[in-house]
Amino acid sequence: MSFFTLTFWFDRVPHLEPATLKLYFILFLAAVIVGATVRWVTRRKAADKFGKEIGRRVAVMLVVMGVLGLLYWFAGWQRVPFLSSRFWLILWDAGLLYWLVVTVRYAVKIVPQERERLHQVKANRQYFKKT
Repeated sequence: MSFFTLTFWFDRVPHLEPATLKLYFILFLAAVIVGATVRWVTRRKAADKFGKEIGRRVAVMLVVMGVLGLLYWFAGWQRVPFLSSRFWLILWDAGLLYWLVVTVRYAVKIVPQERERLHQVKANRQYFKKT
C-alpha cells in the first residue's frame, strides 16, 4: 500500500505492526514524562516569570500531545476501526506543529517585548514619587 494514497490514510481498520505500536507507545509515553520533567524543572530553576511561562507552555504541550498519542496508541492496539485510522496522526502532527509555532513565537517575539516593557517601567519608577 502506497504512502501517498488516500486508502493508506483513511483505511477503516489499518493494520498496525506490533513494532510500530511499540514505537508509538515509547514515543508518546516519553513525551508525557519529558513534559512532566520540564514542568518540574522550570518551576524550580526558571529565572523569571517569563521563563516559567515558557516552561509551562512547553510542558503542557508535551503532556497533552503525549496523552492524545497514548489514546491513539490504545485505539490502534485494540484495533478500534475509526479511532485507529492513520489520518489522526496527520491531525496530531498538525496540532503539534501549530502549538510549537505559537510557543516559539511567544518565546522569541513576545517575551523580549515584555521584558523591555518591564525594564522601562522599573526605570521610570525612580522618577516618580511613591505616595
